[in-house]
Amino acid sequence: MSWGGAEPPVVVPIGRRYSSHHLTITASVRWTRHHNAYLQTVNSGDPSGDFTITADEGYRLASLTDNGADVTGSVSGGKYSIASVTQDHTLVATFEADTPSGPVEVAYSSGAFTGTSSSLKKTDVTIPAGADRLMLVGVSWSVSSGNSAVTSITYGDQSLTQVPGAYASLAGASGGQRYAAIWALSNPKVGTADLTITADGSPNRITAGIVSVTGADTANPFGTAKTTSASSGTPSVTVSAQKDGLVLDTLYRGGGTSTVGSGQTEQWNKVDGTFQGAGSTKPCESTGDVTMSWGGAGNHALVVVPIRPAAGTPPVSHTVTFNANGGSGTMAPQTASAPAALTANAFTRAGYNFTGWNTKADGSGTAFADGATYDFEADATLYAQWTAQPPTVTFNANGGSGTMTAQTANALPSPQAEHLYPGWLQLHRLEHQSRRIRTAFADGATYDFEADATLYAQWTAQPPLAHHHRLGFGGHGTITPTSRR
Repeated sequence: MSWGGAEPPVVVPIGRRYSSHHLTITASVRWTRHHNAYLQTVNSGDPSGDFTITADEGYRLASLTDNGADVTGSVSGGKYSIASVTQDHTLVATFEADTPSGPVEVAYSSGAFTGTSSSLKKTDVTIPAGADRLMLVGVSWSVSSGNSAVTSITYGDQSLTQVPGAYASLAGASGGQRYAAIWALSNPKVGTADLTITADGSPNRITAGIVSVTGADTANPFGTAKTTSASSGTPSVTVSAQKDGLVLDTLYRGGGTSTVGSGQTEQWNKVDGTFQGAGSTKPCESTGDVTMSWGGAGNHALVVVPIRPAAGTPPVSHTVTFNANGGSGTMAPQTASAPAALTANAFTRAGYNFTGWNTKADGSGTAFADGATYDFEADATLYAQWTAQPPTVTFNANGGSGTMTAQTANALPSPQAEHLYPGWLQLHRLEHQSRRIRTAFADGATYDFEADATLYAQWTAQPPLAHHHRLGFGGHGTITPTSRR
């Protein structure tokens, strides 16, 4: 679809688990944006409409409906297309948490079983217990003339259905058809039962294989299936798969033998003359493209299905509230769903130093340093912890010169001055009296530092110095000064 000019593609943002957004496409000529989705209107009969569906981080598309019909399997690479808009369309996208509960893993594999009639049975198929089970049956078959189709597959009293889009056919050079398909059953019964495949059209060969997996999204098991078929060349198909998912393929090969591709695990493989039926799996370690291939050129039909992992429990967010606990300022609560560094302290308290956080106001709970990591596994209130700043002694030159740094240690330093001096004097006033009290400290004396104080340097004049002078020329005696003026 051409949006015309700078009009954007349709994007459906989402932000909640299992929430839905509606997008209505009508046969007219204008477009608007409404709420959190684009309401795009297009010309009737427009040749195509391509829509991009984007989930928020941590979420994935669970389902998409078009006028009530499930079209999830038609979404490829986050895009859905309407071939021709000749009527109104309403698209509804539902999203779920993209937190896999674990990887999809093969719990049971039957190996290949084969037959030459319209009914093929595998007895004593045993499905082990396990969460989020999914049974898959890959079938390869051929007819010498006319057409054929698998009409049913049953496991005990349960019926399987063909995976949407998981069907490929190839016309034979001398008539007839060759086929490959994948069928599935969510939550097969645990235990042992027979599996029966029924086909019409008198197939001359049927080869099948069964795998049962755990950890699959049983409500919406599959991504978009892809196929290829050709009378020559090497079979290869690339699909889009999710992290922790699993990709399954089923191969029909005629006129030769193919070998399983790199990274794939062969689950079944049967060569009967010029007919080969095989299947393999490949894990998906990260979301993206996965290629399934088989070596050896020849006529072939290959079906590939990505299996989606079960959605785990979405992450639960918790909130930490910060309490000033006697301080001042504001701090916003911090919310996270995984361990994170705590917000740096922004509270202050006059005369106190911040020493960290505690789950109890009196400091008797669990302590956290400023900026420490909190697991956010529960809501919490953290109380600021404060330590009184130690009293400070400030030194006043009191008529002298030089500078001295305020002190919080116990030994008083010596002042740097030009005069001898006996010590320091502290002046303070009793609260209930209006007279000053003087306390003297010797140089280097011990101060208790129980309160702030200003100490004033105390000075006394130096005594006069004696000067000796020889008087006269060759006379005898001295003159000693007795005072200075």
